[in-house]
Order: sequence, then structure tokens, then C-alpha cells
Amino acid sequence: MKIFTIIKAPERNFRWPFLEIFRYRELLWAMAYRDYRVKYAHTGIGMVWALLQPLLMMGLLGLAFGIVAPVDTGGVPRPLFVAAGLSAWSYCAVIIAESGHSILGAQQMIKKVYFPRLIIPASKAITALIDLATMLTVWGVLMVVYGHVPGWRMLWLPVFLVLTMGMGLTLGIWMSALMVRFRDFKFVMPIILQVGMYVTPIAYPVSVLPESLRWLFYLNPMTGIVEGMRWCLLGEGVFDWAVLWSLPLVAILFWGALRYFRGVEEVMADLL
Repeated sequence: MKIFTIIKAPERNFRWPFLEIFRYRELLWAMAYRDYRVKYAHTGIGMVWALLQPLLMMGLLGLAFGIVAPVDTGGVPRPLFVAAGLSAWSYCAVIIAESGHSILGAQQMIKKVYFPRLIIPASKAITALIDLATMLTVWGVLMVVYGHVPGWRMLWLPVFLVLTMGMGLTLGIWMSALMVRFRDFKFVMPIILQVGMYVTPIAYPVSVLPESLRWLFYLNPMTGIVEGMRWCLLGEGVFDWAVLWSLPLVAILFWGALRYFRGVEEVMADLL
């Protein structure tokens, strides 16, 4: 007589999703390292793309908001101003783009073995640190070129980087779960990123907006994060309630993303 054993996934507690990830931390690092190795594999110039992409973006934004529709940067050299804002946005955008497609890209693995599915989008945030380090290096070079010396506000930089990672993971987790149920989001996500780039004050200060409309822009958590990045990197701007508003907003959205992801995770293997 044969004995069949049904192996079930361990019980999961929503309140401690990252405790489960910690138990599978070796898999998390392995997946992040794998993504790092294959990200620029089989390309002609390799990791140079990590440098060219932000430089091209800086050039386009400088052209759009420096020549075509010039805006006042408050005396800060425009390359420095754009680089400070782009550091946060580019890191967030890379996490969203790569995390959003991550579940669909790993569907064969998901169908074969159990592991916390949240590890898949989370690993993308680690791999995207390459792009963040590149952008901060560009900013550092510009600081030397323009003779700008950062002050004590630089101590706040880790706080805004964590917020940026949190916002990127929030939308990335939402997108990855939504794509499982609705494949249309593969086409919606690039539109969201393109619109998000222009409604986030990367190349222009919030002060140029009419006061009656600023609250709408602050509903976008990246507005406060980018303003905060400029505050700590350039010593410009005011650290006010609008910047602090990003913290609870990201936390609420992140909680909602985890809730939705957990719901989809139960039927993920059947939907893929």
C-alpha cells in the first residue's frame, strides 16, 4: 500500500511578512546576485549602461526644463539640481519596472516549488542598488565640479533612500500582483512611469507650481521624497510637513500592497 503525503506551504502570518523573508534570506540574496549577473549580460558595453541611462535622462530633462521651458532652480546649478532629484526617481523607477514583471518572469519556479513569493519583487530592490550607486556617483562628481560642499543634512540621506526603496517596492508589489490577474498592466505600467516622471519635481522645484495645486502634487509620495533628497544633498529647500507627509503615505500604501499581494499569492500558481 502506498502512502501519499501532502506537503502544504507553512502557515503565514500577514503581520510578519518580512519575518518569513528573513527565514529565506539566503534565497533572497541568491536571487539578487543572479539578477545582478544577468542584468547587463550579453550587452556590448555591459555596466556602462548603468551610467549612460541617468546621463541621457539628465540631458533630456535639462533640455526640457532648461532651454525649452526654463524654470528657476534657486541659484543651484541645473545639473546638480536635476541629479539630486533624479537619484531618487531613477532608483524608484527601476524597482517598479523590474519588480512589476518579476512574478511573470519567475512563473516556472513558482509552479514547481514553495517559497515566499514576496522574495521575487524584493530581490529587485537589492539589484537596483547598482543604479542608485551609479546615480549618486554622478552626483558626487558634479559636487566636485561645481565646488558644492554638503553639510550636516547629509545625515538624513539614508532616511530618504529607505523611503525611496519603500515607494518603489510598494508600486512594484502592486504591479507584480496585478499583472498576475490582469495582463493589461504590462502596458499600463510604462504609462504610469512616464506620467510619474513629469508629475514628480525632478527637474523643477515645487515652488514654481501654483499654491492652489501643490497639495495635488504632494499626494504623490515621490514629491516629498525628491524635495527631501534635495534638502539633504544640496542644502536647499525647507524640511516641512509636506516632506514628512511622504512617510505615513508610503507606509499606508505599502501595507495595502502587501495585503493585495497576499491575496493573489494564494492562487498565484493557478493564475500563471
